[in-house]
Formats: sequence, C-alpha cells, structure tokens
Amino acid sequence: PTLNPDGVARGTRGNARGVDLNRNFPTQWAPLTGRYYSGPKPLSEPESRAVRAFLDRVDPRFVVSFHQPLVGVGRAGERPAFV
Repeated sequence: PTLNPDGVARGTRGNARGVDLNRNFPTQWAPLTGRYYSGPKPLSEPESRAVRAFLDRVDPRFVVSFHQPLVGVGRAGERPAFV
C-alpha cells in the first residue's frame, strides 16, 4: 500500500537511506539536503527504480497523484480537459 514502507515504519518522509522518494525522480531533479534530501542522483533508490520500471512496463496515458494537498490535480494550462 506504500512506496516507502521504511519511512512509514519510522514516521519520516525518507526511506531507509533518508532519501525523500518524491524528490528522487529525474523530472526537475535537484540535489536537495535536509528533510527533502533528493539522494545522490536521480533514481538512486530501489523504490524509485521499481516505480519507474512499473510505469515503463504499463505505459499509462495519465498518472494521477493525490498525495499532495496543493491547489488540485494537474496545473493550469496543462491538458485543460484532463485537469
């Protein structure tokens, strides 16, 4: 039920190596430290690589993530019909 079972068990954002998996994907990756540590490089973590391999295999048209309580799903101007 979770991409980050080690973090859930410890009550933290980071996995067992302290990497925030939300920040470990290649899109707009940046070397972050502290609470949002992005890891030494994009896809450095096995959890991130597993998600990437799954998405490559199933090749979805859309991926919707509801875990961030920001302004909504998607961004203005980005596929308006879908948003």
